[in-house]
Amino acid sequence: MEVVASTPESEAVMASVFAAKYAGIVVISGKEAWELLPPLVTIQDIYTDPQVPNTVEAKLYAIGNPGDSSPVLFTTNFSLSYFSVVSEVERSKVPCWICVVETEGLAC
Repeated sequence: MEVVASTPESEAVMASVFAAKYAGIVVISGKEAWELLPPLVTIQDIYTDPQVPNTVEAKLYAIGNPGDSSPVLFTTNFSLSYFSVVSEVERSKVPCWICVVETEGLAC
């Protein structure tokens, strides 16, 4: 399918849209940074390897300024689980230790 843009601005927008829709080839005539940046950023954001889970390093994290008697929370190293726990702890303003357990990136 061939699509021709009428302005450089619309070309940058359409290149980003087609990149987001997994187009095989996107050819643009623009050479300026503002014309190239939108499709390049779009491509960077959507093309991740689905075979590799998003993980966090398994270790002990200090949130706030925890002491010896601060609570210790456990979570998996699946990034969504980790960031959910961290955001709740930060919102509560209770200093805690978060122990991230290695689960190969799986949310168990």
